[in-house]
Amino acid sequence: MNKKKWLFWERKKILKWAGSLFLAAIFILIATFGLYKEKLPWEKQEYPIVVLGDSVIGNKFDGEGIPDYLSKELGVPVLNGGFGGTRASFHAQETYPYSVGSYLSLVKLAEAIACRDFSVQKAQIAYGEHYLNILPETLDYFSNTIKELDKVDYSRVIYMIIEHGTNDYNTGQQLDNPEDPYDVKTYGGALRYSIEALQEACPDMRLILMSPTWCCIWIDGQSMDSEDVDFGGGYLEEYVDLEGKIAEEYGLYFLDNYHNSEVGELTQEQYYFDGLHLNGEGQKKIAEEIAAFIRQIENNGSVAD
Repeated sequence: MNKKKWLFWERKKILKWAGSLFLAAIFILIATFGLYKEKLPWEKQEYPIVVLGDSVIGNKFDGEGIPDYLSKELGVPVLNGGFGGTRASFHAQETYPYSVGSYLSLVKLAEAIACRDFSVQKAQIAYGEHYLNILPETLDYFSNTIKELDKVDYSRVIYMIIEHGTNDYNTGQQLDNPEDPYDVKTYGGALRYSIEALQEACPDMRLILMSPTWCCIWIDGQSMDSEDVDFGGGYLEEYVDLEGKIAEEYGLYFLDNYHNSEVGELTQEQYYFDGLHLNGEGQKKIAEEIAAFIRQIENNGSVAD
């Protein structure tokens, strides 16, 4: 074989060998990326994050609510499970519309999630829609939210964020019952009862307790500052402190928006529109703080003090 032919065949072999190596490298990269993707929890869930709470979480479905901004921050779907006017604690109310709020309390939603049965909530809302013309726009979003909550596979939810306390505070609900730590009529009892129901039903789900922010409530034209007014159960800060203690008691993550958020009394003109509810900028700021909190958990496995 002459030298030219020999060089030709040698180059051809080298190119073939290099091509095979290149394809092998591509397959390895694809396989590696596929395995890495398989370990990422976010993209495998319909709703990897569910937020339960009151009107600070609910009442905003225009893309400018806390769950909406949180979804944009983390790049994953976040379910807004908030219902305006609701509390953590449960009080059996037979009069409509108060009965709706009672059965949308954290206690009753935790039971519904644990039992995978939202029929009581659906029945309460349907009764109001069919027989009474009270706040139809509210009932409409209540109904849609319950339908979404009912669709969720909670065994696949990664984080559940619980934001309750403001309405327990401003309706004067008892902080705790020393004789019964699971008294669901109290704020502390409601939290403990709900936490244990959720943990038993969804042991892999991470619970984050998120405190209320500072607020002032307007009653008959008078401003009631949460640092100065006790509605019968204590000051709002006492509810926040109890929530933190219960989070520690159960080894849960606690996001203290009352003491640590940029949203508060000193920034009320920037972040609130009525002293209690947040404007779009306030919602965005809280969402950013939640996202930073979750990133800390994901990166470190815990949250630094």
